[in-house]
Amino acid sequence: METFEVNGIETKQAVNDADLLISKTGTTYAKLGPTYVIGEDTDILVLLCYHAHQIRWNLGSFSSKVIKKLYMP
Repeated sequence: METFEVNGIETKQAVNDADLLISKTGTTYAKLGPTYVIGEDTDILVLLCYHAHQIRWNLGSFSSKVIKKLYMP
């Protein structure tokens, strides 16, 4: 985490449920502008759908496998 923070990247540490932290953080940032959550866990997708009622279409979710295919030859 220190390496990210030194380079100006905000980090968060989940105490209990990382999926909930990820989905709530995604929806919070989506209120400010376009936001993408990248992961493999379907629980995160379900939680994003549940919490997305707070926002309007600034949130996308992608599988890391899809991202690798698109951006890593």
